[in-house]
Amino acid sequence: MPWLESETGINKKRWTNIKQRKIMRTEELEAIQAIYPEYAVWLSTGLEIPEAGHISPMTKRAR
Repeated sequence: MPWLESETGINKKRWTNIKQRKIMRTEELEAIQAIYPEYAVWLSTGLEIPEAGHISPMTKRAR
């Protein structure tokens, strides 16, 4: 996760906690959305709006 740490300024321990499905704070959510704006709606709601360019990583892989 060094890349994620350097891109967001959020430390390894926080990302490890998130990976282990512990609580994600707004700060981490916003950091991911800044890196991957196409996932913003999906991260926040679990929904996709492909016609508006809002997809999930699974949809991106399927393309």
